[in-house]
Amino acid sequence: MKAKILNNSAFLYIVPFFFKEEYDEVCKTIDDNCAWEKLDKAHGLNTDSTKTETDTYEYLKEAFCRDYEPYSNNENMAIGRVWKKDLEQPFTYQFKVDQAVRIIDSSIKNVGLFIFRNRVGFLWYNVELKSEDVLLEDLIKLQNDFKELARDTRAKGMPEDINKRLGVWVDNHLKQVFQEDSYFYFADRNCTSLKRQIPDKAILFNYIIEKDGDENDIIDTAYYLTTGFNRNYLYADTVKEDMLQAYKGVYWYATKEGAGFYLDYTTNPSEFLKGLFKNKFLQDYFLMYVLLLHQEYSLILYAKKISRLSSDYRDYYNVSQQDTELDELVTEINTFFMKSVYTSVSHVHHQNLFYEYIQERLGIEKDINSINMGLNSVVKIQRLRAEKMENEIEKKERSRQEKDDKRLNFVLGFVSIFAITSAISDGFATVEYICDPKKRILTNVENATQLIWAWIVFGVVILISVIVIVYVGKYFWKNRKTLFNRFDEE
Repeated sequence: MKAKILNNSAFLYIVPFFFKEEYDEVCKTIDDNCAWEKLDKAHGLNTDSTKTETDTYEYLKEAFCRDYEPYSNNENMAIGRVWKKDLEQPFTYQFKVDQAVRIIDSSIKNVGLFIFRNRVGFLWYNVELKSEDVLLEDLIKLQNDFKELARDTRAKGMPEDINKRLGVWVDNHLKQVFQEDSYFYFADRNCTSLKRQIPDKAILFNYIIEKDGDENDIIDTAYYLTTGFNRNYLYADTVKEDMLQAYKGVYWYATKEGAGFYLDYTTNPSEFLKGLFKNKFLQDYFLMYVLLLHQEYSLILYAKKISRLSSDYRDYYNVSQQDTELDELVTEINTFFMKSVYTSVSHVHHQNLFYEYIQERLGIEKDINSINMGLNSVVKIQRLRAEKMENEIEKKERSRQEKDDKRLNFVLGFVSIFAITSAISDGFATVEYICDPKKRILTNVENATQLIWAWIVFGVVILISVIVIVYVGKYFWKNRKTLFNRFDEE
């Protein structure tokens, strides 16, 4: 028997992009556009979340609110905003198999926008099957065709203005919100016929119910519908090891191309997993997946910003305007780590397992470590530059202090000369006073010993004075330029 996919399955397509306009201005533009409905919380595809029990932490959904308490008092607390547009775009997908025309009736429903404060955004839409029990082989062709947004699609009944390319249809929605050349796709392709850039690929998120298959079929289903590859890509034997088995016959599988929930209905005919669980998938699991994609593509964006910094170490050695740019980048990345990276998302264990599994498959932790290495390098650069600035300030302070000391020594030299001159004058007066018989200091003028000692003392004073004057004179002559420049500065 050939494996079939039930029409209760859901196919979501997510297109990541980033924008240059201010976040608040973009939000206002979308709010003013009547076609977009602002959601109070991040409900995923469920407008009325009260119909579905939710287990994810409430603050994760409220983190997208602007008007919802407790965020109404501080709009900057929200990490992003969510909008949704009701849509019903039926189409038929036609292709040939062994000369026979095969048709899958489907419909594109619900277009949504996640806009994050750090200028990362996601446009999503979902496809519903109208045909009953589509063969897996047929669905692989449709998924491969719809994933490649820049290719000509074989869908019939789509609007003529998309030029047969779903990427044009996606871009038309964003053009209603953003100004031209103010947004860019992470993976884009130049549409030469329309002279515009359109998204190249969509990320896939699937809720698949398979029946009439065996164990190998569920692996085929998970691999090809998650990646969007065709049968030309043969998967490795390790694919099953890479899958996360949640329950009997229930698997999660994720790659960089997408992720999905896969139920082998033949093995586990659970009506709950086939029906009611779909609402939880479209609400809780879709929100968790978008949060993980936001982490992944934000890290890509920050890696790009870091790569655009100068590779010449000399640009970081001197203090410049780049100091401010580095400070802003470090602050932005650390704010992202604080507000948008989560280790736990739900009260339920298996939801946290799903979150951790997808996080590991996307390599988010490795990307965070890589960015942190860059941040640590930036911090070291800033520390070295701060130390250099401190050393320069200390050097200038020492130079100023030396100049002040020299100035003080110069002044003290002059004072010393005046003091020595005064001492010499006093010495002459003392000798004269001693030698004058009228003063009667010497009772016997013939006492030559006292007179000799008086002249010796006077001579010593003269000698010391000469030495001091010579030293001060040499110091002044040697430092005359510095001293005069210092006086000019003052």
